[in-house]
Order: sequence, then structure tokens, then C-alpha cells
Amino acid sequence: MHNNEQILFISDQTDPIKRNKLFSQCKVCETDGAQVHYGGLCCISCKMFFRRNASFDLDAHQCVFREICDITINSRRACRYCRLQKCLAIGMQRELLRASHHRRAKSVEQIVSSSNTICTLDLLRNDRSLLTDEQRCCLSNVIHVYDTKSPVSHIRYLLSTQSRHPMKMRLKMAKTSILEIIISMYQGILPFVEALPEFHIMKRYDQCELIERNLPYVGGFNGIIVFLDAEVPISTAFKNGFPSIYGSTIVDDAVTIARRTDDDLTLIKLLIPILLFSTSCYIKIPSNCSNNTVSIHSPIEITFEKLSLQYPTTLSCPCTQSSIRHDQFLLLDLYYRPICTSQFVNQTFISSLYDDKMSDCYSLDYRIMAVSHFQLIALLCRTIKEMISDALEEFTTRKIVTNQVLSHSIFNAQIAALVEQLKSTIIANIKHINDFLLFNIVENRIYLGLRTNYFIQAVPRAPTNKFIPAKYKTLNSMCSCLTNNNCVHQAGIYNSTGCTGV
Repeated sequence: MHNNEQILFISDQTDPIKRNKLFSQCKVCETDGAQVHYGGLCCISCKMFFRRNASFDLDAHQCVFREICDITINSRRACRYCRLQKCLAIGMQRELLRASHHRRAKSVEQIVSSSNTICTLDLLRNDRSLLTDEQRCCLSNVIHVYDTKSPVSHIRYLLSTQSRHPMKMRLKMAKTSILEIIISMYQGILPFVEALPEFHIMKRYDQCELIERNLPYVGGFNGIIVFLDAEVPISTAFKNGFPSIYGSTIVDDAVTIARRTDDDLTLIKLLIPILLFSTSCYIKIPSNCSNNTVSIHSPIEITFEKLSLQYPTTLSCPCTQSSIRHDQFLLLDLYYRPICTSQFVNQTFISSLYDDKMSDCYSLDYRIMAVSHFQLIALLCRTIKEMISDALEEFTTRKIVTNQVLSHSIFNAQIAALVEQLKSTIIANIKHINDFLLFNIVENRIYLGLRTNYFIQAVPRAPTNKFIPAKYKTLNSMCSCLTNNNCVHQAGIYNSTGCTGV
């Protein structure tokens, strides 16, 4: 498939036939040959349109052209909303539509009751005593399950959404829309099968074998019901999108099959489980058959997601751009511990803790070490922020490289792994610096200015001073800074001579 190929349009207009003006002009589309239908003067086409769309909720939908559509014989299919609005404006009533059904049912009932004799053939045809209550309930449940799992409502929503767009946009969306419809048609048969109780009592192997053998052609048979029930053959998506994908020959065959299908869709719905559980039908696909390659140019995101689920191993979607920087699709919101953003790391606060008479206090008095403590915290916070900033700057300049389009799940998994790797790397670097400082202090016996790990014993007139390791009581034992680098002691505020500020 090439970009310059033309889309095949199939028009449903026939050669005009001259007709006599037997009646007045249609008040909706201004065509000749109008009659009074459902309380308004309209043509047969507008009558059928009103009959099909009487249940259309005008409050839940809106016109994409701001309700200024001019409904004529040429444009009456352009806007469903405005056409129904005009039908109601000329006096057509939904109540008369329901009344006509009621009168028809009444007349049929009168005809049946007025007949004196019933022939044997009619008696057998209308006799339902051959079915037990359990059998009737079973058939009713099958129909109910099918209607519940059917994708008809979803397909109608897709067609309704497309009909609100301008004609040019509808033509561009036709191919994508018909693919979504076909995917929904085939995917909708599996939930119906899984909801049948007869399917659940089968063994797992038999279930897989049955789905593999019968589901492909049963899904195609199910498409007949879906196409007719959702009125797909009369939509723009079918007329323009279907031929561009499968060709005009298959389109003609599909339309012919739809016309020849029995109007009793209930009977066809009951045939689906019969075909599904049948063991006499089998489609064998040779392993050496050639695969058909279908190219879709400029697919939208939802189309790619659905095709990736249907063809997980054969779908190929090459990228025009194989690498993207992280900062083009990723935004990292950083937050730090409250201590690193509080006033306790502010230099003004730290300076206010300083007192020139602190050296007179007891060596374990917290007022001696308070300035150094908060100064160390501020230095640690600043160092960590610089490390994180440098790591993020390097991370955002990196690129994710791929030659194929990634699905949401795969893309999110890769990004989550990259972010977790970034966090682990930053934490490991911070821990490395912490271990490096601790190792140097402990192994090199560095004397702290706070005099908390070693004491200096100065003897008058002695040539050397003596360093005595500090010992602290932890639980029931003594801890020495000479042998244990995790030796700790609770700081406090002590009232002693010459120490102020208590």
C-alpha cells in the first residue's frame, strides 16, 4: 500500500427516476412525493429515518456544525442530529410510532381470534408445547447472554461519533473506523463463548481445541448479525474504508450475504453456539501458506493498541525517529526531607547558636556541638542536592532508543525501570560518601574537635600528651571509641560552673 493510492468511494446514489408529483413536498428534505407519516408531511426516506432514530437522545448529543445544517435531499445524511430535530419540528411524534406498533399487534390479534378454523399446518407452526419450560429458559438465557456480550452498542457508538464529524474527516477516518469495527466484531464473540455454562464444564484442553478450530469462522458468521444490527453497511466507514482494505469484490460479497440473511436474527443467534460446539466443521490452515501483509499509514493510537493485542507476534510498526531524549517525555518532581528545606540549615539560625563561652561547658553538653551539628546537616543537604542535580542533568540528556513503536504497558515498564535505576544509583553514591568519611575518621583515629571520641591528657613538663579513648555506657556494658565505630551516647544540657544559657 502506498501513500499516493486513492481511496475507493462507493456511492449509493442511483440514476434519478422521474416521478409524478402525486403529493406535496417533504418538509424535511424538500423532495417530492411526500405523505403524512407519524404526524408530519415527509417523504419515505425521512419516514424510515425517523422510524430508526426515534429513540435517539438529542439531549445527550450535539451537532458538530452548531445546529446550522441545511437539510436537503443532497445533505440529509450529513447530520443525524439536525435531521431528527427538523422531523420533530414539523410535527412528527414518537408516540405515534409506538401507537402504530400497538395497532398492528391488535389487528393481528383480532385476525387470529376471528378465524373459526385453524388448519393443521398453522397449528403445528404455532405450537410450542414441544419445548419444555427448562428448554425455553435455556434458549432465552443464550439470547440474553449474546445481547449482553454483543459489541453492537460499541459499534453504534463508533459510527455515531464518526457521523458528528465533517465529511472530509469522516472519509479520512473511514479506514481506521472499519478496522476498529472488525476487531470489535471478532473480539466480541469470545466473551459470549466464555459466558456459556456448557463451555465451563469442558476440560481446559477441550476448550482450547474448540476455540482454535471453530472460533475463526464463527467470528465471521457473528459479523453478519453485528453488521445488520448495527447498520454498518449503510455507514460511511463501510462504504469507503472497507473497499480500501479488502477490495471491491469482497465488499460486493459482504453486501450480498447481508441481503440474503434471514430477517429473524434470533434464529441466527441460536445457530452461533450450535456451530461453535460442532465437531463436524474444521478449517485447516496450511503451515506453508503465505501471509498477507496489510499496511496502514498514519494509524492512530487506539488502532495500534488493538492490533497489538490481536497480532502480538506479527505486528510491526517502525519508528521514523529511533531515539528520544528523556527530558522530552519525562518530568521528574523532586522533594527533599523537611530538614533540608527548613530554617535549621539556614546560616543565620546556625550562627545564632554560637557562644564564645561554650568551651566552659561540659564536653557532652549539646550546646557545644549544636553549631557543628546543624552545620554538618546543612553541608550534607547541600552536597546531596548537588549530587542529585548532577545525576538528573546527566539522566535527562540520555536517550531511549527503539526501532519499533512501544505499547503503553511496555513503555511505562521501561521508564519505571530507568527511574528506579536512577534512584538506586544516587542512593548508592550518597552511601559511598558516608562510608568513606566514616572509614577515614575511624581508621585514622582522627581527633574530633568536640572531644567526644578521644580526650587529651596533658601532663605538665611532659614531652608528649596522652590520648585517652572515650568510653560510654550503653545498656549494661561499656562502649569504647577505640574498638567500636558505632559507639554512641545521649547528649544533654548540663548545669555546670561557667556554662550559661540554661
